[in-house]
Amino acid sequence: MVTVAQAESMHAEALAELAEEMARFYGAPQPDPLELRIRQINESLFADPPSAYAILAWDGGRLVGFAAYSFLWPAVGLTRSVYLKELYVAETARHKGVGRLLIQYLYEMALRNECSRVEWTTDRDNPDAQRFYAQLGVPVKESKVFYRVEGEELRRLTAQPLPPARLLAVGAAAGYGEPVGVNGEAVLRAGTADEVTEHVIGNFGHRAAFLADEVPVSGGRQVVGGGPVSQAGGVNDAEPLKFLELAVDRGQVHVGRVRADLGR
Repeated sequence: MVTVAQAESMHAEALAELAEEMARFYGAPQPDPLELRIRQINESLFADPPSAYAILAWDGGRLVGFAAYSFLWPAVGLTRSVYLKELYVAETARHKGVGRLLIQYLYEMALRNECSRVEWTTDRDNPDAQRFYAQLGVPVKESKVFYRVEGEELRRLTAQPLPPARLLAVGAAAGYGEPVGVNGEAVLRAGTADEVTEHVIGNFGHRAAFLADEVPVSGGRQVVGGGPVSQAGGVNDAEPLKFLELAVDRGQVHVGRVRADLGR
C-alpha cells in the first residue's frame, strides 16, 4: 500500500537516490555525487527557513515518488499559491496511482494553508506528463509567457551592469529642444534623472506632469505609453512640462512609471 507524507530530514538520502533516477530520466549524462545531492536537499528542504518543501510517496519502506513545491506570493489578491516544481514517480511504480496520490495530497495541503491556487508547468516534449495532467481534468493556461535565465547567461548578465535610465523632459515651451512628435512638443533636455531634474526644476520650477516612454523608430523617435500623473504649474501654467522615462536595457526600452514627482 502506498502512503504519502511530508518529507523529513531523515529522508534526505532516500530522496537523493530517487533524484539520481530522475536526473537520468531527464537526460543528465552524469548525476552529481550522492553526498552533494544529500547536502543540496538538506540545504533546500530542511534549512531554517527552507527554500522549498517535498511530499514523499512510500511503498512499504521504498520511496517511489515525490512532489517538490514552494509557496508563491501574491496570487489572487494577497493570498498565496502553491507552485509544484517537480512531480516524479519511480519507473517501477508508474501507472499505479502514485502521481494522483501526490497531487491529491498537494491539493489538500494548499487548502489547509489557505492558498488560492496550485499551479505548475511541464515540458512541451513530455507528452506522458501532459496526458497525466489532462486525465486529472486540469485545463492548460495559455495566457502566460515563461522566461528563464540560467548558467553562463546568468553570470554574464550579473557581470554586465545596466546603463543608467534616462529621462526626457518634454514640453511646448517656445524655442526649446527638438520636435519628437508628441502633439508638436519638443525635447527640453535628455540625460540622467538627476541631470533632467536639475535642469527642469532650476529653469521652470515644474514638477512631473506626465510619464511615458520613448522608443527609437526609423527616421526619428516616437513616444509611447505613459499618462498624466499630476497637473503641477510652472512658468507657463497653460503648458505644463511633461517627463518621459527612457530605460534602455541593451537596446530594449522598458515602459514604466518610475518617477512620478521630480520636486525637491
